[in-house]
Amino acid sequence: MARLKYETYGVSDKPLWMLKLQCAIMQEFGGYDIDPERINDVFDFAKKEVHKLQDTRDIIRSVVTVETSEWQGDISVEILRNGRMVQKYYMALLVKV
Repeated sequence: MARLKYETYGVSDKPLWMLKLQCAIMQEFGGYDIDPERINDVFDFAKKEVHKLQDTRDIIRSVVTVETSEWQGDISVEILRNGRMVQKYYMALLVKV
């Protein structure tokens, strides 16, 4: 099992849309152990949430996109603002001792 983690890059004060997106994603997938294969569900959910935020005009001046990337077999979901990554979601495997 794994737990969803995130990192934020290059943003000292998060805009409201980013806080809403982060809260929605973590409320849906954070806080409990989930199957690492559900990272695609995180991607789909993040895309839907970005579209909702665009529809409600929470995202106005920025071009926000959601992409996936793979590095050494691990898939992560990246939130890009105007082409620059601002958040990254990934599965952290839980090690039981």
